[in-house]
Amino acid sequence: MIKKGISEFLIICIIGCIWGCKNGKNGSISGTKSIVLERFDQDLQKFISGNITDSAQFIKEYSDFFPIYCYGILNLTQNNSQDSLYSKTGLNNFFSNSAIKKLYKDTESEFKTTDDIESGLSDAFSRYSLLFPQAYLPRVLTHVSGLNQSIITTDSIISISLDHYLGASYAGYQNIYYPYQLLTKERSRIPVDVMQVLLYTQYPQENENKTLLDEMIYEGIILYTLQQLFPQKNMGEILSYSDSDIAWCKKNEPAIWDKIIRQKHLFSTDLLLKNKYLGPAPFTSPISPNSPGRIGHWIGWRIVSEYMKRCNCSFHELLEYPIDGEQILKISKYKGKG
Repeated sequence: MIKKGISEFLIICIIGCIWGCKNGKNGSISGTKSIVLERFDQDLQKFISGNITDSAQFIKEYSDFFPIYCYGILNLTQNNSQDSLYSKTGLNNFFSNSAIKKLYKDTESEFKTTDDIESGLSDAFSRYSLLFPQAYLPRVLTHVSGLNQSIITTDSIISISLDHYLGASYAGYQNIYYPYQLLTKERSRIPVDVMQVLLYTQYPQENENKTLLDEMIYEGIILYTLQQLFPQKNMGEILSYSDSDIAWCKKNEPAIWDKIIRQKHLFSTDLLLKNKYLGPAPFTSPISPNSPGRIGHWIGWRIVSEYMKRCNCSFHELLEYPIDGEQILKISKYKGKG
């Protein structure tokens, strides 16, 4: 069977979190406000089956997310004659599909407990609030999307589609995703993905005429910030690169940079070209069929890492102000190696 990718999108509005906390020993966080995942996925099944004491309370509790889930994620249609907004008819039809039933069952089995995810998110949000004191904490929900969007955000909610994180070896993924996409399907990625979406949402790049350099540096800033939020993870884990991908990048870093310069791609604003460097793919075609995809992210991170060694600026300044790619590159003194 020919493998195919599944398009994923984010419904996003500005969100954030706030509380006071202090660094503990060994990079741990003391004074952390614990995050507890709200299991919409489990409560929904009780609602559909009727095994819930108060359906009206369920609808009220999830009133900000339920319409998005039904009509934005599952794409259910509303019948204005007999079906109310929260009719169980469409939901029953969706979850009666054998493939969806299997996916839901496997998801519930894999995520019986979520202590590791809650712990990872609690630490990351705490570090985030130290770097960005004006942020506030949204509700964090979980759902099953049928392999639609992986992370959903609104002005008050982040919701995680758990069926996207059943592991690279999960049998149900094998004829859907390419091998390079499977690296993003581990449950350990959930805290990183949530924080990455938060950063993209809070600090979008707004310049319409961005060069490849600008976009690489923007992605590098996001990765550099994620490094500070997850100090226990290496860049391979944050970027969803295998050990061999990282080794290839390190070995060929001067050649990668040299090829970008020689091909005069650095200041290009061509969307197709930029996507070849930054978009998900099995390899970065302008560089080498042996390269990992999204190599522009990795080069951007390398530039930003060198820049931060030489520039005494805060993360607020790094993310708040418009990116001047040429200036950052100049200050970084990056020449294709550390």
